Amino acid sequence: MFAGSREKSLGFPSAYAAMAEQKGIQSLDVGTKVRLGDTDGIHFELDQLEILGKMVAAEVLEVI
Repeated sequence: MFAGSREKSLGFPSAYAAMAEQKGIQSLDVGTKVRLGDTDGIHFELDQLEILGKMVAAEVLEVI
């Protein structure tokens, strides 16, 4: 079911950025600073949520 999913997911940041640019909206690649957890490789660990929150807040403040 998940065959090739890691390779496919590595293309998400650039695909989302291109789509956002095309539509004239902001995008934020949180994968550059926030680590996925070891539990399932999909979700962030609890200690990463503060980093995520600060990234989102900084981006919002930059936009408004």
